[in-house]
Amino acid sequence: MKRFISLVLVLLLAISLFTSAYAKEKPSIEVDKLLIKKGAIGIKVNNIDNEKIKVLIQLDDEKIYYNIENGEEFQYFPLQLGNGEYKIGVLENVEDTKYKYLYKENINVKIENENDIFLNSIKLVNWNKEMESIKLAEELVKDCETELEKVQAVYKHLTENLTYDKEKVNLSSKYIPNIDQILEDKKGICYDFSSMFAAMLRSQGIPTKLIKGNSEFTDAYHSWNEVYIKESNEWVVIDVTKGSAYFNENIVYNMIEDSENYKKDFEY
Repeated sequence: MKRFISLVLVLLLAISLFTSAYAKEKPSIEVDKLLIKKGAIGIKVNNIDNEKIKVLIQLDDEKIYYNIENGEEFQYFPLQLGNGEYKIGVLENVEDTKYKYLYKENINVKIENENDIFLNSIKLVNWNKEMESIKLAEELVKDCETELEKVQAVYKHLTENLTYDKEKVNLSSKYIPNIDQILEDKKGICYDFSSMFAAMLRSQGIPTKLIKGNSEFTDAYHSWNEVYIKESNEWVVIDVTKGSAYFNENIVYNMIEDSENYKKDFEY
């Protein structure tokens, strides 16, 4: 009888180990489509051992890839390519630059208001009402009467209180700004400043794009913002990094830049 019980226990242990191993190996991918009409999609991946995982957002021939990490939270990505049938994919690295699909789906996207895309909290512009940066934005704009005044108030505070971090180099391609950390450190790089500016303005209902590309301000690859000004019904270029540099060097500067001096590659 004891031998029989021992055999049963061994069998149950083997089954348990096999089940656990299988569960670990089986990838879990969830998609949140609740914000599609607002121009964002949420994706959550789990149980994927491979660290090189990407999200594909594609409309027609235009493709944008994002890094995504395993985790318990949804990560949100913008659907900024316009209306139409998108291909949404999650891919993992096979070898070198080769990837295979773990998940793919075609989704018809019809965004109610295209400016809403640039109000969302997304992976690159991550914010919520509990963040100190967002509480600061609320305080900065409380006495403003127009949206332009709100933009000016936030811009003034950031350019006068942030400095460029020249020691922040050789960052991973997976680097994402933490805006509350930037607020605490009072320094960062152009990517940090543009993400923080976008998050603070979005929290106030002001559509703001995070842009990556090149500018005449610097030879390095750059990041800045485009902000929608409701009163004039136009998108304007604003470069917090340049404004901060000019403030610290006592150089007179304008908040709104000449768009001819900027060449965008990506907008988020």
